[in-house]
Amino acid sequence: MIEQNEVSNLSKQLNEYQIMSIYVDSTSDLWLGTYNNGLVNCDLADAKLDVTQYESNDYNLKSLSNNLIHDIFKDATGTVALTSDIPSDTDGLTEGSSNLYYTDARADARIALADLQDLANVGFSTPGANENQKVVSWDNSAGTFVLSSVSGLSGSGETNTASNVGTAGVGVFKQKAGEDLEFKKINAGSAKITVTDDTSNNEVDIDFGTVSIDDLSDVDTTSSAPSSGQALKWSGSTWEPGDASSQVAQLTDVTLTSLASGEFLQYNGSAWVNVVPDTDDITEGTGQLFFTNARVDTEIDSYLSGGTGVSVSSGAISIGQAVATTSDVTFNDLTVSGDLTVSGTTTNINTTDLNIEDKFILLNSGSATGNSGIIAQNSATNGLGTALFFDDTANIWSLDYAGANANTDVVAADARIAAADIQDLNNTSISASLGSGDDQKVISWDNTAGAFVLSSLSGLSGENTGLSPERNARPAPNQARHRP
Repeated sequence: MIEQNEVSNLSKQLNEYQIMSIYVDSTSDLWLGTYNNGLVNCDLADAKLDVTQYESNDYNLKSLSNNLIHDIFKDATGTVALTSDIPSDTDGLTEGSSNLYYTDARADARIALADLQDLANVGFSTPGANENQKVVSWDNSAGTFVLSSVSGLSGSGETNTASNVGTAGVGVFKQKAGEDLEFKKINAGSAKITVTDDTSNNEVDIDFGTVSIDDLSDVDTTSSAPSSGQALKWSGSTWEPGDASSQVAQLTDVTLTSLASGEFLQYNGSAWVNVVPDTDDITEGTGQLFFTNARVDTEIDSYLSGGTGVSVSSGAISIGQAVATTSDVTFNDLTVSGDLTVSGTTTNINTTDLNIEDKFILLNSGSATGNSGIIAQNSATNGLGTALFFDDTANIWSLDYAGANANTDVVAADARIAAADIQDLNNTSISASLGSGDDQKVISWDNTAGAFVLSSLSGLSGENTGLSPERNARPAPNQARHRP
């Protein structure tokens, strides 16, 4: 039973205690939750209005766990429940991994593994035939329980008896008859009380039977049947159903102003007033703190730190320049391990040397037609110069000595190159008129003459293999060329 203290009357609690919550249960008991004075109960059916106070006691595990009672309500089982800053009992605590809750199953399993001689204050080992019919008794000199012989065990009866203790109530022990301890039966005096032999749990269960509040002598719900939302009001002689919507306002320390749905009663230091509670009505604790921008900024900054070239200030991270998708960004050395795709109109490479590992450069990518090539600027005008390009119309490589425009992709084959033959080149020594006598000759380098000349394969160093027009014919411009 929860520890309780008898207190003189209800008026003392209303005048001296700070009331946090008020509840009247179905048995006409008035419950008051207080600020650090525990729980106060008053039987409204008692004309004296005497009250009982329940408080926390460190030496009583069944007392309240906390003297601060925020709210009182009836749970789904019909039991009056309390809410406070900490759980009122172990039902509000989650079981840990070390300190486990007691259960019958756990106790039974533990007991089932133990023998009597396993107990710490038992001084004998496993009994055998020599210990037959011996009994366990306390040996004060040895400080342990021992096995002892007792003469005349069969039918002699014990000297032990039982008695009823306490100063109030009715005792259930009747008498001792020989070895039999006789107890009185517990009987329900009326239908309002039930007594059940709970054999499965080895308990005697005493509970309310068919009882209603109207069974109380000073309650009258017959003359005027109650309706939903009504409460019992004292008429001067009996408690009768009535509208209780304004009863709270009749209390001397309650001031109600323009009541609205969802409001609560809150004590302002002098009276109970109706408010819509929010965090402004709650004092900030030391664990759960209110939100502020400064606290968030400080918390974010604690997780961020700048590296080389990176700074963090008030939650902002910067690298010394804008890096938006539309910004012009400058870096010193940049290594790209994957593929690099550059989208835009112009790609400028401002370097002294351009080293390209790839053996082939693909121009005019993604297009099947059009001129393409390389323009070397030799003009004061940016983008104008000499071009080496593939003329897509003529299907040949051509040179444009002047006038090639990289800005407009305009090139034109210079007439002198288009009309030239191989023997017109500066370092060739080949007759301008080639005839049948030159058939199957090849161009080779003559180091003595310092020029390219026509020679027969048989006169050259190396393997002498015959040529045929079919094998060595020059492919047509649009014929595919194959590399070995």
